[in-house]
Amino acid sequence: MGQLKAKFLPGAFGGVCIEVIRLYKIHIAGVIPAVPNSERYWWVSVLFILCAGGIAHIWNDKHALRSFYIGLSLPALVAAFAR
Repeated sequence: MGQLKAKFLPGAFGGVCIEVIRLYKIHIAGVIPAVPNSERYWWVSVLFILCAGGIAHIWNDKHALRSFYIGLSLPALVAAFAR
């Protein structure tokens, strides 16, 4: 349980934070697309959050802040590979 708190949760929290930032940018733009209202969007978001925590856990770093940064950077890495 200690490894879960030290690695997975900070990474997942990083994934949550980046999702909150993305939704905030959509809100500030004033144009609300249909995508955030769809069920598929939320399932993909949850999948990214779980993957962020999982990769932070696999990375096996002992520092929670680094695990958090891994969670923050996962969407950027996936977007770079998708291009």
